[in-house]
Amino acid sequence: MLVNTYQIRYVAIGLIVAVLIFTGLTFLSDDTETGSNTNTNIDGNQNSEQNTLNQDHELDPLIVSGFEDIIPVSADIIDLAVNGEKVAFLSKDDQGSNFKLSVGNIANEMEEITVIDDFSNSDEGSTPSITWDPETNQVVMNVKENGTWQLVTYDVDSGEKEELHTFDEEMISNVSVTAFENQWFYAQLLPSDPTKTTVRMNNSSFDAPMDIFQVDGMNENELMIEEVAVSPDRNHYAFTMYEEGEEEQQLWLYDSTENSKQRISSEGKHAGEASWSKDGQLLAYTESVQDEGKAIATYHVTNDEQWMVTEESGQSYAPDWTNDNELIFASETNDDLQLFKIDFQEAFGSELTSEEEATEEHSSYDVVILDGIVVDPETETFKFGYNVGVNGGEIAAITNEDIEGEETIDAEGNIVTPGFIDILSFNPNGGGEHFKVMDGVTTHLGMHGAGIEFQSMFDNLENRGMINHFGGAIQHSHMRTKLNLGPHDEVNEEQIEQMREMTHRSAREGAIGISFSPEYYPGTTPEEITAIMEVGKEYDLVSFFHVRYSTMFAEKTNIDALEEVIGYARDLDAPVQVQHINSTGGTFSMEQSIGMIDDAREEGLDITIDLYPYDYWATWANTARFDSGFLERFQLDYSDLQVANTEERLTEETFNQYRSERTLLIAYGIPEDDVKNAMLPDYAMIGSDTIMVPPDYNNHPRGSGTFSRTYRKYVKENETIHFMKALQMMTTLSAERLENVAHALQTKARFQVGMDADINILDYEKLTDTASPENVASFSEGVDYVLINGQIVKEKEGLKKNVLPGEVIRSDFD
Repeated sequence: MLVNTYQIRYVAIGLIVAVLIFTGLTFLSDDTETGSNTNTNIDGNQNSEQNTLNQDHELDPLIVSGFEDIIPVSADIIDLAVNGEKVAFLSKDDQGSNFKLSVGNIANEMEEITVIDDFSNSDEGSTPSITWDPETNQVVMNVKENGTWQLVTYDVDSGEKEELHTFDEEMISNVSVTAFENQWFYAQLLPSDPTKTTVRMNNSSFDAPMDIFQVDGMNENELMIEEVAVSPDRNHYAFTMYEEGEEEQQLWLYDSTENSKQRISSEGKHAGEASWSKDGQLLAYTESVQDEGKAIATYHVTNDEQWMVTEESGQSYAPDWTNDNELIFASETNDDLQLFKIDFQEAFGSELTSEEEATEEHSSYDVVILDGIVVDPETETFKFGYNVGVNGGEIAAITNEDIEGEETIDAEGNIVTPGFIDILSFNPNGGGEHFKVMDGVTTHLGMHGAGIEFQSMFDNLENRGMINHFGGAIQHSHMRTKLNLGPHDEVNEEQIEQMREMTHRSAREGAIGISFSPEYYPGTTPEEITAIMEVGKEYDLVSFFHVRYSTMFAEKTNIDALEEVIGYARDLDAPVQVQHINSTGGTFSMEQSIGMIDDAREEGLDITIDLYPYDYWATWANTARFDSGFLERFQLDYSDLQVANTEERLTEETFNQYRSERTLLIAYGIPEDDVKNAMLPDYAMIGSDTIMVPPDYNNHPRGSGTFSRTYRKYVKENETIHFMKALQMMTTLSAERLENVAHALQTKARFQVGMDADINILDYEKLTDTASPENVASFSEGVDYVLINGQIVKEKEGLKKNVLPGEVIRSDFD
């Protein structure tokens, strides 16, 4: 180890300290036997002189009972961090261009200060930061060198350095490390929207980002949060932020359990360097007025009280806390820099007490989920380390108090969310829904069409039993089949009237929407669509459209198809949804297609979309989608076609062989950017557009992995959308779209007391899809537990196939 030359100056500094002691720079301790205050010098020897110091004391720092001078330090400290008795600090040279990382020990009064590393190449204008990793007792440093931010760790005993991560982002905040293994917090620009700064949690590999909250920037590509400090329980976030029209950097507090924030720094003052006490009740930070001084302030989370600890005219900064909740900070005293320690309980004990809220007594529950990260997409809240109690199929408790249950699930470190809703599924078949449960789907809705005989269908499903919930839309194509109409046949007036009657009956029997597929049934006329939608409007049903055209390379295009659907919404004043827009209605034109829908929504029309997270579609070789000219329409070669569940790519000859067969073909014909752009609107939902069908389960991989793939690829890997948006696309948006007619959905997709206990427990790092075009029927991984109606249907070991708590999702018309 290298011993810094600071210690050779101790003799001279000691003389200065002696003068300071003589003039009153002491700390006071309460004499429990006499009740009087006794002066004590830095060697711990008591003086007989009685003296009381208060907040009007002229010296800097402000001396109150409990202050202790630790050690003079001959360095320009810019950041310090405390871990037990060890103090790590960053200092800079007189020119301010070189930084040093050093470590000392409070226990021996910092007699030996070890220089761990120096940084002569750090980028000018960038300030490094340090913290401790409580799990490894290593110093963690974030420094910008050669234009990139790097996260490095140091073993302070051996001096060994490890480069942990290099950030691709040009702007990054400090990194905050909590006592929870593999959870790192920092701020950066939100990748999908550079007008926002996001505070995110990640693992030590930095490949599983989870964004906790965002703040708006004044300008694009401007980092609004430069410092972030996370409370020990991970439920409070202190962060600095500039606001438009304000010249000072403000300190804000975000409560993730309530999705609320408040400013805690004084108006007109710069604030920052926030640090949490080990019990998470006290937040220390600095406040300053330009050219006038810098002081230490504290904030009590429970009491909402604030105290100034040092003189505002002095220069005190870099606060941090010991394990005993003693506050350490640096302060310039008579032109020398010293570290100070204050026993906060001694100094402010009478003001720290708070009335304890009466704890709610919990009875035993059917199932308890312990120590999870509970996420509610409706309120956009995160509750770290909370417990969930389930009774009678409902969420009965969400608490950080201890609870017990007949069955216990340890969810430590895992994400606890509402079960996913697949808004574009197909009818249960006794096997395909198992793949959905393994993908986290607790409710699947056949909004691409579930048939027209709903009473008999629902009766059969209830008699057979279901593992997850199901509801569906009136299927217009089944009406045509019942009337002996082929895909290209046109209807007459009598047949249209029969379609009206079928729509009435299906709605009254429990259908929750209407589905049209004019691309597959080109003979479908606007007159029959309008007639059916007019009946649907009487029941407030949403009409779901697989639109008429799916390309920009034909006489009729996506734009024509969307104009048709938007026209129905406008003329009938009826709600519509464009299905799987990435493969139909937006392929090769997504920005323009989304722009058309945005304009229609601004007009007041009720239009939404859904999509699946794949850049390839699939359908049967004998359908109209493969009619003459399809290669040009979809910009394909025969080699872009693959027989599902095999490695076989087609030629013209093999395509012609399959054309007359019901063979499922996968087509690699969706630009990846179209998938990404379709995810961005706040009215986009996730739907699989399929279900695996026994006995061979041969289908598109989306029947197995749609929801885990959304998180794996589009949240964690390429960061197209952030965690909460993805969850809302899978839960609340779908429930809200249909809950006006399906009242059962009003108690789903939310993680709140009284809501249905349809619950996922996710290992977020491991959450991934495993299905591929070559192996379509492959279960997702990382969905550790699934509860439906409060019953465990999936555990770590796999499905519990004989547990059938699923219910029919019917329309309700008063």
